[in-house]
Amino acid sequence: MKLVERKKTKSEAGPGSFGDRFSSAEEKLIKDVAEATDRNDHSGSIRLVAEFLGYKQIVKVLDAIKVITDFEGQLPSEIGEYREKMRARVMTLLKKDKPALYTEINDAM
Repeated sequence: MKLVERKKTKSEAGPGSFGDRFSSAEEKLIKDVAEATDRNDHSGSIRLVAEFLGYKQIVKVLDAIKVITDFEGQLPSEIGEYREKMRARVMTLLKKDKPALYTEINDAM
């Protein structure tokens, strides 16, 4: 059950709904981020973007956050604050490299 209704992305309208704005890999990323967010997997959604952009060190950090979360049974607040810094870093990099994709990913999150 969703507690907060998130804004629907254009990718949820079906294949090709972006026209020629995005590659099929970018459309898949938008869809996957929206699905991860719907499952409340915020670390996973950030990880998908970092992996797409090729930031291997950030992916490793997010994998470590998942290990801690799984061990604790929830995301500790201190780690949540750190994860938010990682999200901001990834989104800043995305906005710089691919501004149109940034808008769709931000909406999907």
